[in-house]
Amino acid sequence: MVNDDFSYDIKNDDNSIYFVRNKENFFGYDKTYPTLFSNNLIGLFYEIVSNKEITENFEYSKKGRDIRFVKASKRLWKELEIELQKVQYIKPSLNFDEDKFDGVMTKEFCDGLAFDYPTKIPIVYVDDYLKVNSNPIFLEGDKYNAILFRSISLPKVEKKINSCIYAHEITHTEQDYAGGGIKKVTNAETLPIFIELLFSNKIDESSIVTDQIKNRRLVFLASTIIELIENKEMNFERRIKLETYLISIIQALDLYNKYCESDERTKKEFIESINKIFTGEMLVEDMLNNYDSNYYNVEPKLKVLKRN
Repeated sequence: MVNDDFSYDIKNDDNSIYFVRNKENFFGYDKTYPTLFSNNLIGLFYEIVSNKEITENFEYSKKGRDIRFVKASKRLWKELEIELQKVQYIKPSLNFDEDKFDGVMTKEFCDGLAFDYPTKIPIVYVDDYLKVNSNPIFLEGDKYNAILFRSISLPKVEKKINSCIYAHEITHTEQDYAGGGIKKVTNAETLPIFIELLFSNKIDESSIVTDQIKNRRLVFLASTIIELIENKEMNFERRIKLETYLISIIQALDLYNKYCESDERTKKEFIESINKIFTGEMLVEDMLNNYDSNYYNVEPKLKVLKRN
């Protein structure tokens, strides 16, 4: 065991299936959602795919990478008053091969670990957008489970957009390191998407970046809806992933619109909730309940939400 900062508890829920948390499996899955889709959701699918303003304005401009701009975005965390917590990650100097790692933490391995803010985690750029990730590594022991990060993978896209994606992945490191931050795995992407929208608004007041991010999420939402409806034979892992993005996108858009419509006092409460999630004092579900943003309450209001 490296130190107590690695440990976390797997939360129990009688309505959920729970697995040991590791790189192959998931640590929570609520069985109650969904096997059927309401007319509201199906109607949203048709509205998205028939709207050219959405379908033709979601691609990120590929203008190369600018690490200086991405790194400079760490000031936006301070401007938003979101307090990042230190996390454990692997130093670039450690010659680490995850495929050969047997879980034994030698002195060399421990010396190659760092405990610092996620903005210090090495950044790598990838061509395949599916490989964008916070790249967590899960270690299991008899008395503890540990998580640390190898790098943050970012796509080679326009630099302002990449700062939002960077914020999304940093949110994953904070949420995961705090113990997961969620009861249900289908809520795992809610806070990262909400925060990427907060960043988009902060770096570009013209709303162009925000519109690109919203439109991309909506197009993905539409493709997710139709795949879940039509593909009855998809495997468990794929279904969880699609359900997670379906639910999280809806909830994140709702949170963002409520944040934008709030007074300054309520906006500070939103930020306070994020800070508590990052320190493990609150779950994403608590935040959703506080702002009446759970999936079941949000779905009927989607047509209004997406136009805001």
